[in-house]
Amino acid sequence: MLSKSLQAKLHNNNQMRKRKRINLLV
Repeated sequence: MLSKSLQAKLHNNNQMRKRKRINLLV
């Protein structure tokens, strides 16, 4: 089981990837 800090980092990375994808699409 991942620690909460690791889960938060992964979540932030996913959010940033989605944002980058959106920026590329726009």
